[in-house]
Amino acid sequence: MLGRALRKAEHALFSPFSKDDTCIEDFDLAVDRLAQQTGHAKTVIRGGILAYNRLVDLPQLRAMQDEHTRLSLGHLRAIHRKIDELGPEADEELLADIDAYLADLFTPTKPNQPFPDPAAVTRKLREEIRRIDPGLSYLPRRRRQREAQRENSAEFTHESFGGRRKGVLFLTTDTTTLSAVRAFVEETAREHSLSLHDAVIGLLSGTYSPAAKANIQVYAPKGRNAGEPVFIPGFGWTDPEATVAFDEMCEQVQPHTVDLEAAASAKTDSYTPTAAMRALAEARDGTCCYPGCSRPAHTCQLDHRIPFGEGGETCVDNLYCLCQKHHNVKTDKQAFYVPDPATGDIIWLYEDGHYEIAESEGILDQQLGTPHPRWVSSLEAVKQNRAKMAEFNARGHAIMDQYDRDGDVVSCELALAELEDAFGMRFQFHPDPETMVPQQAPDEEEPPFPDYEFENNPDNYCIDEANLPLPTAG
Repeated sequence: MLGRALRKAEHALFSPFSKDDTCIEDFDLAVDRLAQQTGHAKTVIRGGILAYNRLVDLPQLRAMQDEHTRLSLGHLRAIHRKIDELGPEADEELLADIDAYLADLFTPTKPNQPFPDPAAVTRKLREEIRRIDPGLSYLPRRRRQREAQRENSAEFTHESFGGRRKGVLFLTTDTTTLSAVRAFVEETAREHSLSLHDAVIGLLSGTYSPAAKANIQVYAPKGRNAGEPVFIPGFGWTDPEATVAFDEMCEQVQPHTVDLEAAASAKTDSYTPTAAMRALAEARDGTCCYPGCSRPAHTCQLDHRIPFGEGGETCVDNLYCLCQKHHNVKTDKQAFYVPDPATGDIIWLYEDGHYEIAESEGILDQQLGTPHPRWVSSLEAVKQNRAKMAEFNARGHAIMDQYDRDGDVVSCELALAELEDAFGMRFQFHPDPETMVPQQAPDEEEPPFPDYEFENNPDNYCIDEANLPLPTAG
């Protein structure tokens, strides 16, 4: 009775999201409101919405759940995770087959028949998907082993640089996490006046404590919803994995939002621009605005195009990103620049009379100039991102399982390359012949190493420095 009451409560909370006409324009807001109303963690709410929304694709199972409420949230989340591996463009006929299979699975045929738990549902659904599409079939144990070896780990090795042996540290993670690591390293370097190299060594060796606070700057459309990509300077647009990591980071720490539209018209009497002005200038320029310079804008200085001391205002229209070198070129009056308000190009005028044009590399110009923005509807974006990532990983691990069975490196790499091209992502596991292929045991009937001296010199001759055969004494 208690279990049934709990399932009915879950159904009352989440079943509205299983309707065919479900449309959530602000997914984050919906999650926040339900979390506040129920006291549940946001991860529970998020998982519940997605799990019940999956029933839109499974009308038989939805009708059964609405009538009998047999499935707990754990059951529905297990179903959602496995069906996600079919990808965001799963065939309707395939989904109909799975719907019929699940409806039959959860329909008892005998009195007091044991009801499958979520783990059993996962196993059975995995077998059904394997029957439908062998390319999605992978061994969960091998996947866990690979991920345990690869994720949350770093590789310490050494390489030769100009004849000198140097230690090397490789850290692999998603771009959101790496941007946070970079922010703490940079902040620690500023606090202690260190190079980035020395800051990393100091932090990892315990010489320095991490900075108490560090910020990462990202760009996103106003009113962004969970699951939609963001732009991280120095890393670009987030892929599905990094987008999920960013959303999880926002659940832990409330982000501070800067309205770039307001910054566009803002002014200050101070020489120093506000943080919002800098953010907008960096988004507009992308890099140092000198022709041919690719130094990222977030590492540049902000130049008053018309000098502050000569009446130039501190506003975005008078602030441009210049690296130290090219800032000096302008300050020394070797060149001056004029922005074209129509195109966003920067025209540089030189003292010898010639000019050059620097095109804008900023995210604003790229985004506003494209007919298909990166962001899409909120709930659909979350579902598409997660399903794409789930299918990609399932197919990648199935390929690696085949490599574990046959040891065919070439076929494995070709299959992974084809998969990566199709999805536009990089699979984090690739074959390692040196460690994956076992060494062949020596033939016990032969010596472990060939006796070249006997095989090539059965008469036991020695060769002296003059290359003359001499008989061995004795």
